[in-house]
Amino acid sequence: MLETIKDIVKKHLRISASVTAFDDEIKNLIKACLLDLETSGVASSVLPDLSITTSSGAEETLDPLIERAVITYSKAFFGYENSDYEKLFSSYESQKQKLCIVTDYAEPYVVEEEEWFGEILDT
Repeated sequence: MLETIKDIVKKHLRISASVTAFDDEIKNLIKACLLDLETSGVASSVLPDLSITTSSGAEETLDPLIERAVITYSKAFFGYENSDYEKLFSSYESQKQKLCIVTDYAEPYVVEEEEWFGEILDT
């Protein structure tokens, strides 16, 4: 059976799979991370659609680099008074920047021809 994204994050937060008290917070962190990645320039095509499940009922598998970013983000923001927040958030930001630069992950930037020529002609 495939692990869900939530199960993977719980394991890295050292929370037993049987403990469900933090599930809503963890799901929220995962969604927030994926939205942050997308709004920062990571192509939505490489991000998982959390509404899609596989035939076994598990969420689709994550790309290893996206998975690592989600885990790091979740570890940084989970709970209160995290003494490792600064280090983890800095690590997440670095991972996000790399994902935005690598062409396989970055959302392509398209310049409309008319806009580009218009800017040149206006100057």
